[in-house]
Amino acid sequence: MVPGTRRKWQIGMGIVAPICFLMGIGAARVAIAPELFGWLSAIGIVFAASPSLWGVVRVYGVRLALPLLVGLGVYALVIESIGVTTGFPYGAFDYRGAMPGEVFGLVPWSVPFAWVPLVVAARAVAERISASETWRWMAALLLLVGFDLVFDPGAVALGIWSYQAGGWYHGVPWTNFFGWCLTGGIAFALWPKARPRLPLKVSVGPALMLVFWMGVAAGEGLALPLLVGFGVGSLALRALYRTTAR
Repeated sequence: MVPGTRRKWQIGMGIVAPICFLMGIGAARVAIAPELFGWLSAIGIVFAASPSLWGVVRVYGVRLALPLLVGLGVYALVIESIGVTTGFPYGAFDYRGAMPGEVFGLVPWSVPFAWVPLVVAARAVAERISASETWRWMAALLLLVGFDLVFDPGAVALGIWSYQAGGWYHGVPWTNFFGWCLTGGIAFALWPKARPRLPLKVSVGPALMLVFWMGVAAGEGLALPLLVGFGVGSLALRALYRTTAR
């Protein structure tokens, strides 16, 4: 990325990120009608996903990107549906009607738009950490689970979903993170190899999502998820800066 473009990205993120953080605090502190909250969330998820999905198409081309993204999206819906009906691999949980348009009456249609960009962003950052596919796999998985350590407690606190048995991590059980390790590990293991590196812009949407949920954590008084968010963000920024600064 050329210096002028990099500077514009830095200024843009410096303006938008604090707004997302304040929106997260507002979501935690201000009572919003459930139906309105659900639609606003769905629209925000799709909007945030767009740079990630388009970035993959630009770099990989339609012939590879389309089956990859559709496959990941279907994978996310299937795994989430299995999780809701059987409790595996995340632990017994259910959506509480906060998100609109459940597919087959099980999971919201927005699930792929929320999960796939996180996978893409984690892969993009991992590609800047190491040239080794083994290390990329490990780094991407660490980042993906790190994202969820921030998102999941906030979603439980806002009543988007709940775990039937509760959990030690602000209402989230350890099985949920096992599930993210398992599903994310499979996705990264099957990621196309020997492809051009994904661009920086694919991480923008997930980064803003992370900041939003850090705001939720701050608004709900969830100190540990907030600290994890700073850790994940710092790791990603350092990896990205090492490349863009060259």
